[in-house]
Amino acid sequence: MAIMPNPKKDPKTGVYKIRQVIPPALRPFVEGKGELKRSLDTKDPQEAKAKAVEINLELQAILAGARNKLALQESKTQLTQSQVEQIARTWRLREVSRLRDPETLERYVLRELDDDGVNYEYSSLAGFYSDALEPIDVDSEGKEVYSSRRLHAAMRHFAEECLALAQVELSPEDPLYTVLCDRLAQHCVAICNTAFKATHRQIDYGIEQLLVPPIHPAGIAVATAPSAPDAPKIGEFFEKLADEQGKINPKGAITWRRERAAVVRRFIEAFGDLPLNHITSSMCREFRDQLKLTPYRPSKEINQLPFKEQIDKAQQEGLKTIALSRVEVLLHLFSGILTRAQNDALISDNPCSSIKVEVPNVTRERAPEFTDAEMNTLFDSGLFTGDIRPVRANYGEAIYWVPVLLAYTGARLEEISQLFLRDVEQKDGQWVIHIRDWDESQSVKTGKSRVVPLHPHLLELGFERFLATRATEGPLFSELKVSKSTGRYSDKLGKWLGEQIRQILGLKTGSISPLHAFRHTFVTHMRDLDIREDIQNAITGHSQGTSVGRRYGSFRQLHNAIAKMPRWPVPVWNPFSVDDVPTAAAEVQS
Repeated sequence: MAIMPNPKKDPKTGVYKIRQVIPPALRPFVEGKGELKRSLDTKDPQEAKAKAVEINLELQAILAGARNKLALQESKTQLTQSQVEQIARTWRLREVSRLRDPETLERYVLRELDDDGVNYEYSSLAGFYSDALEPIDVDSEGKEVYSSRRLHAAMRHFAEECLALAQVELSPEDPLYTVLCDRLAQHCVAICNTAFKATHRQIDYGIEQLLVPPIHPAGIAVATAPSAPDAPKIGEFFEKLADEQGKINPKGAITWRRERAAVVRRFIEAFGDLPLNHITSSMCREFRDQLKLTPYRPSKEINQLPFKEQIDKAQQEGLKTIALSRVEVLLHLFSGILTRAQNDALISDNPCSSIKVEVPNVTRERAPEFTDAEMNTLFDSGLFTGDIRPVRANYGEAIYWVPVLLAYTGARLEEISQLFLRDVEQKDGQWVIHIRDWDESQSVKTGKSRVVPLHPHLLELGFERFLATRATEGPLFSELKVSKSTGRYSDKLGKWLGEQIRQILGLKTGSISPLHAFRHTFVTHMRDLDIREDIQNAITGHSQGTSVGRRYGSFRQLHNAIAKMPRWPVPVWNPFSVDDVPTAAAEVQS
């Protein structure tokens, strides 16, 4: 099943609408359009959500028809069994999308009047279609014999309609015509049963209810038809996507590949490097269950083992496994690759889209931000007075300035860690930092650069003095090195600072993210000060969402908003060298 687009509100009219992007390969078969748009004719979000079900079904039927036409165009030989089955599924999708139409509904739900009013019954219609699938005899070898003539007669009208929809011809003498009728009969039975339940129980037509798998195949013996050509293998396809991502977004390609390579590698180790169209829902379901057994932070020795051996080792030794939320993320990444294959018309459906991970709702023991008391405790600690220093690493003054900048800008850890000296300058007489990706080692999560005015307290703490000590060009925190595995400046420093902050504040592991908590704290205080949301977003780099039409008026507004933020009791930094560390210094070394 394809991923369905959600209703979006028009920022000008307030009316909800649906937009479905058309993959480039399918556009010639949808009147050359790049997207399909449908108005939901309502400003009510609940009503829009209900209407979206029907509209989404219509749009997915159009896409499915386009995929069929593409496959037929590319195929220079006769229809294959796989193509015939896909044509039948497309017809079914179209029928489901029209079930609100009384005439269409009458095909599948028999409407009878009784003494009490209207009564809906389905058994006779579903039974009619089922009868066509029943065997008529058993041969000498004990195999069931089916009547293709009876099946053809029962499904003739639907078969003609289906072939017309696909714009293809198929003779009743062709063995594949029997396959088509067989699949259509299965679909009719499924639609009858589901439509009756929805009508009888007054249940709205939901996608999950209506798009149920077909019943068990009738097993009609047909002449062997040419099989559909194999799609590219999952490994080959992933490498193609990674190369494509490198051309589109060179700076973010390292992270993109790293996040997905591991899950693709695990799938290949578990099931082999299969063609995309050989991957099934049952495989994806089994893969999900295997991911649940993956050891959490395995040792180097275990991490070098094949995927299934890692699982065996974890079970034998009773090792902790990864969280269900992580399993959900990994499965989502894998499903995203298959969705891209579907959009490229390499597979008809994403077999992973319906596979879910039941993640229990976890009630946070605390808010994700720091309290004012925790901020005061933290800035009064040895981390900012110089008593806590790493023993086996030199992060320079980044130990002090990175968290202070996080507290006063609301920026992300990597956005501050990757700053170059040229990213800090004066604008209209005010010091600012530019969060951007001018260097190949820099990246911005949203892809949009922004300017953040510096809080006056930063200058009082000696930030200009710190700038004067830096080289005339290059990274602002020259002691931080880019990680070869992630491409980020912040990895080692972030880990070390996180451990120090947890110890200083007595935070439980997993309760909050210490470095990201600065950002949450910053946003919370902006909200408490009633700073406009669009100004908040301009400073923090959050998406504007539906407020994109309301932009902040000037840099002065950003500066005034920053100046309103509270001052924290940060001591002036005492920049002594690592060799000058006091012997009694507290330390948690990573």
